[in-house]
Amino acid sequence: VKKYSRNFPVIDKADYTHKADPRGCNDVSWMVNHASILACCGESNSINVIDTRAQKGVLSSTKDTKHHSGGINSSQFNYHNDMLLCSGDSTGRVNLWDIRDLDTPLKSLDHGSSISKIQWNPNLSTILATADQSDGLVKLWDIAQEPGEELLFVHGGHMLGVNDISWNYHDPWLMCSVANDNSVQLWRPARNLVESR
Repeated sequence: VKKYSRNFPVIDKADYTHKADPRGCNDVSWMVNHASILACCGESNSINVIDTRAQKGVLSSTKDTKHHSGGINSSQFNYHNDMLLCSGDSTGRVNLWDIRDLDTPLKSLDHGSSISKIQWNPNLSTILATADQSDGLVKLWDIAQEPGEELLFVHGGHMLGVNDISWNYHDPWLMCSVANDNSVQLWRPARNLVESR
C-alpha cells in the first residue's frame, strides 16, 4: 500500500509471492503476535505455515492428506496461543494443530457437513465457532472439554448455507453470521448454556 501514488494507482507487483497449493488456496491466517508468519490452506488438503522473511518460505506443512479430505476451506490461528492453528474441510472435519508438528492433529471435531468458515473467539481462548456451507448451522465448541463433550451450542437461524461469521471483540458471546438466504444475524447463546461449563 505504501507504493500507491496518484501517478501509479494500480499496484501490480506483490511484495511477496508463494505458490502454496497447485489446486488453489482457500484461506489464509496471520499468526496473531508475529508480523511475518502466516498459514494458508487449500484444495489439496494441505496446510502451509509460511515465514515471509525466509527464502524458502515454508516453515512446516502437512505431509499427507489423511487428516483432511475434500479440500480445506478455512484456517485460523488462535488469538491467545500462536502455536495453535485450526482448519476445517469440505467433509465437516475440524482439526486443531500445533504448528510445530503438522503430522498429527491435537484434536479433531466433526461439524457434520462442509465447513465454510471457522473462527476462534478473540475473548475466550478455548471457544471456536464453525459455520456450514449447506445446512445453515453455526456451531460453538469448547476445545478444553473431553472428547465428545466439546459442542456447546448450535445456532440454526439461517435457512441456507452460512458464508461468514465474526465474533464481537467487546462482548465475548455476541456473534454475527451471514448466509445465502441474504440474512445477517446478530445472536448470542443464553449465558446459562455456555457459562455453566
